[in-house]
Amino acid sequence: MKPKTEANKIKVSIDLHGVIDEDKEKWESFARDLYEDNNKVYILTGSSYNDALDDLNSLGFDLTIIEEIISTTDYLINEGYKWEYDKHNRPSFELPAWWGAKAELIKKYNIELHFDNESRYKGYFWPGGVGFIKVESSKDAKLI
Repeated sequence: MKPKTEANKIKVSIDLHGVIDEDKEKWESFARDLYEDNNKVYILTGSSYNDALDDLNSLGFDLTIIEEIISTTDYLINEGYKWEYDKHNRPSFELPAWWGAKAELIKKYNIELHFDNESRYKGYFWPGGVGFIKVESSKDAKLI
């Protein structure tokens, strides 16, 4: 088997809430396997970076296997999108911007495969651009 090179590594992103937090052991093992094969694994979340980091630490997730935590909330704020506080005192955005943000970040980071529990993001992904795996439950993932 040929060793992995920079050119043939893959970049994978995994959603935090509804995926990793539903079965931490499974997703951490999956991420570790990818990492040990010299691929890059990102956590792509709607939470702020700080909230995601707190949640991952609370789960006991091994952050050494993660390339980066990517926050759609922080991205949208930094890009100047309009927002207001929701009932939980967190930033809330207009829906077209919210649903499209993950696709924009995936394109920006050249991510090739994304795992998420929310299929509404899929409509913002471009044909032939990235694989999208919808996670139905902590025990199942299916290609859509």
